[in-house]
Amino acid sequence: MARYWVSLGREDPDANRLEKRFEKELEDLSNHLSEDGQCSYVTEDLEDAKNVAKEAVEIYKKYGYEDLADCVCINSQPECPKCGHLGRFSEGFCSKCGAELTPSEEIDAEQ
Repeated sequence: MARYWVSLGREDPDANRLEKRFEKELEDLSNHLSEDGQCSYVTEDLEDAKNVAKEAVEIYKKYGYEDLADCVCINSQPECPKCGHLGRFSEGFCSKCGAELTPSEEIDAEQ
């Protein structure tokens, strides 16, 4: 089954510039925070991913950070067409069966 990652931006991209309320809204929208501070939303539902991406862009606009809204993007996770295993973004081949993974694809939230 496909998995979609919505990149919402960094938790603290510029502490001097971003308001704490803005950071809190992005953090509340995310359901995954990487070790390097990247906020993401992960789902198996493409429509859900698109809705979260649109909501994140609205948060950026609400706080006057339109120039940073382009950091919001949706990517499909690499997947094995043979066994269905979800690979890492850096992998080209399935770690379970060795088949070539379908590459990650950026998805337009507007479509």
